[in-house]
Amino acid sequence: MKSVASKVGRRGTIVIPAKLHKKFALEEGSFILAEERDGGVLIRPAEIVAVETYTPARRARSFC
Repeated sequence: MKSVASKVGRRGTIVIPAKLHKKFALEEGSFILAEERDGGVLIRPAEIVAVETYTPARRARSFC
């Protein structure tokens, strides 16, 4: 695995090099996960899955 240097900007922003954001299809507004690891931070793409919340009224309709 290759390492690529980047710089932390104002307010903690991190610029992901073009080669990597193209490879992993990261666009403005994409979600990422930042995980604390021994000696560093792992940043990886995240997938957001919509979850339906059932209210008591919705649950009552489901069993009719």
